[in-house]
Parts: sequence; C-alpha cells; structure tokens
Amino acid sequence: MSKRFVVIKCFILSFVFSAKAQHGMVGFANANAWLHEIYVDDYFYGADSIGCGVMRVDYIMDVVVDTLQDVSVSQKMTLEIGADVSRFCTTAYMSLDSLLRSESASRVALASVIQNNVKYAPAFYCMIFQNYPQRGKLTCTGRVCNTDLKYEEDLPDMNWILHDDIDTLLGYTVQKAVCSFRGRVYSVWFTKQLPVAVGPWKLSGLPGLILKAEDDRGHYKFTASGVYRISSSIEMPLYPYLKTSRKKYIEAVRLNMTDEYHASQLYLRDIEIRLRDGVVPKKKKMEFDFIEIMGYE
Repeated sequence: MSKRFVVIKCFILSFVFSAKAQHGMVGFANANAWLHEIYVDDYFYGADSIGCGVMRVDYIMDVVVDTLQDVSVSQKMTLEIGADVSRFCTTAYMSLDSLLRSESASRVALASVIQNNVKYAPAFYCMIFQNYPQRGKLTCTGRVCNTDLKYEEDLPDMNWILHDDIDTLLGYTVQKAVCSFRGRVYSVWFTKQLPVAVGPWKLSGLPGLILKAEDDRGHYKFTASGVYRISSSIEMPLYPYLKTSRKKYIEAVRLNMTDEYHASQLYLRDIEIRLRDGVVPKKKKMEFDFIEIMGYE
C-alpha cells in the first residue's frame, strides 16, 4: 500500500491519519522542545499479563527542561511492583489504556488525557520493566513519532554507598544511599519497611523501596506521593515494536526533539511528510541532557 502524504507549510504537526491501519491515529503538537508531538492510536492493541502486582507507588517526576532559564516541569509517574517484575510508566498512560479498552475512545477524550495530564512527552510511552523478560534483565519501550521501539539490557548493577542519614517520608523511615550511574550521581532515600529492591525509572538494587531520588545536577527528581496495595496484573502492551539498542533508542528520541522533519522521515510509518517549496525544516536546540547521558555505559 502506498503511503499517504501530508504537505505542510511549516514543520509543526497537528493532526495526521494513518492510511494503512483500520483505525485513526492522531498527533498532538506543542512548540516546546520538551513537549513534542505525541502520536496516539485510537485502537487497543492488547496486552500480555507478565505478573501480578502487589504494590503501586505514585511519584512526582520533576525534570529541568531548560538549564539556561531554570525551567522545570512535573509529571506524575507510577511504579507497579509484583513478586517477580515491575513496570514504571507515566500515570497518564494508564488513563489512556483504560479509555482504549472501553471501546468508547473519542478524539476529544484522547486529547483530554494528553493535554490535561502530560507535561513531559518523552516519558509518555516510555516504560521500564525490571526483571523482564527474565530475572536480571531490563526492558524499555517507547514511541518515536508513531513507531514503537523496544530494547533489552542487563539489569544495571548499581554500586550503592549506604549512608547513616535517616529521615521519614510518607510515614516510612528512609535511609540515604548514593551511586554513580550513566553520567549522573544519584542520592536516594529507601525504606527497609518495604523490602523490595526496586525504585523509580531504572534505579534498583537496594534492600528496600526507593521513595525519593535526585541526581547531582538537580535535573531529575522522583518523589513518592503515595504507596498502595494492589492485586491487578502488570501488563506489557502489544504494540508492533521495532527492536533496537539503548543507544539507538536515545538517539531516536533526541532526533525527534531536535529535528522533527528528519525524525518523521525515519519513524513516521505509512505517512510521508512533504514540505512546500521554499520551506526549510526547523531544528531545535536542547538545553538539557536526557537522564542517561550518552557516552556512559
């Protein structure tokens, strides 16, 4: 099937529709570098249950998106913990997933989920699965344009240094620990009262749940806002993933944030973007580094 094409006067995407799929696909655009286009299918692909959740932790993730002007945004995130696996994702994604399952998804409802709940778009489709597909492995998924990407790596071995500092958070006694990981030094607070060796994002390996974490530059901060008991499934969405590597995934996300035109040429499936004569694709400058700084293993 030939590609559908969209001709645009300037490279700011608003609404685009897939010609190949039996369902629509809509993109939400924003001029801010940290809130680039989010492409949403109004279709539920299904999901595999990969474990039974026993605990849910809600976090507020604060991200400095412009280090020159000290501009930060906050995003709600959720960590689901099971006996064997865990999933860390944007809380807003769970609302979208529930809406799509209901078979009553409308573009108005989809727009509401995105516009009212998403402050940091790169995290929206990004999911971190610890100890999946097997113990000792980590799986990361995400979306660039409308292409879903997935990579696997070994669960990072973090050399934590425990400190004697003690505090309380959400009624739990927490202890401080510090480690260096992929270009950043993290100070975290964990509690042995919840003896699970996981935490937000990829942070793990301590004798208790990590309730608070911040890097030494103050660019990324995770603070738990609630801990709950659950009994629901932990799921892996069944998107048509393109398998890749961690390095290539980060490069793809960076390209999408800085050079949308060229990113669309590589990662916008079944849609061709054409510029009107005389229009030059705009590039953006990033004033911050991703949480994993390139060049660090």
